[in-house]
Amino acid sequence: MQRKKVITKEDFFKKETMAIDFETRGLKPHRESHEILCVSITNSKLETFTFMTGEEVNKYFISVLDNKRISKVAHNLAFENKWSNWFFDKINNWVFDTMIVTHI
Repeated sequence: MQRKKVITKEDFFKKETMAIDFETRGLKPHRESHEILCVSITNSKLETFTFMTGEEVNKYFISVLDNKRISKVAHNLAFENKWSNWFFDKINNWVFDTMIVTHI
């Protein structure tokens, strides 16, 4: 039996395109009790990385969000963008909203 290759965070975040999804407490980030509970990311090879948010992870994740070389995709981009702007500052290089495409 062949073992699957274990991918590291460093290898994972070298990909050119990533789909990002937030699981949140609430629909809008502006209330004090609302927060991002966890983040799921998948890359163009369909490798998935899911993690709970926290100060240590956020520093690493912000560097990925800020990376202009990595294209970002979301389903309902307006939602993901609103939350990422509120908690992580600006996100660079949104390229595709799969929800908009489903309406076309």
